[in-house]
Amino acid sequence: MATKSEAERRRWNNAAAVVLAATRNDSDKSQEELAKLVGVSRNVIANIESGRKKIELSDLIMICRALNLDPVKVLNRVLRW
Repeated sequence: MATKSEAERRRWNNAAAVVLAATRNDSDKSQEELAKLVGVSRNVIANIESGRKKIELSDLIMICRALNLDPVKVLNRVLRW
């Protein structure tokens, strides 16, 4: 059974995944386009957006920069999710 802190981490990671996928879609970028901008494979973006890969702060910042977004605004969306 997951501890409360593990469950909360999973919840925040899932919220970030949903917000990042929606943000990418709002920017009219494909996973492939975003991956090229960030310098990772499309699989990395797909795994982040699906919640299979834990989002690191550096990933979040690099994705936001690639989409010309303010990371603080994106984090606020995560917190409201």
